[in-house]
Amino acid sequence: MNTFNRGKKNGSVGYGRPPVEWRFKPGQSGNPKGRPKNRKNIAALLKDVLDRPVKIRGGGGVRNITMMQAILEVTANKAVAGDPRASTTIMQFVEKLEIFKYDPPEVYARMTREADEAREKLLRLIETKIQEGVEAELKRGREQQDPESR
Repeated sequence: MNTFNRGKKNGSVGYGRPPVEWRFKPGQSGNPKGRPKNRKNIAALLKDVLDRPVKIRGGGGVRNITMMQAILEVTANKAVAGDPRASTTIMQFVEKLEIFKYDPPEVYARMTREADEAREKLLRLIETKIQEGVEAELKRGREQQDPESR
């Protein structure tokens, strides 16, 4: 069989229609080995690396901590020493992880409620004073227009 007649007996040859002798036989897979088992993605690999224990010397001798803890400690120490990039990195972690965000306990909730009431009272007082000022200004304006009405 020459190359020009390949696959002609069972149909045409073209895109999505390879020659008959090149097609998969019934029961034959196009990927015989299949996807490798237990293949990790980049996030899992990074987590494994950062979870590895490392030994560090300092303070009271040798300590075993994770690599992530070591990175954070070194960055925090640089930030305390005045490194602006390290400070920015630490602050980004704090912001991203919302480390200092908390729901206020009941005492703070009561204080917030009292502060809201005081704010409302102050706004009413300011509004009253503005109104009194406007009325006084109107009265002065009338007196200036009609001096005999005093």
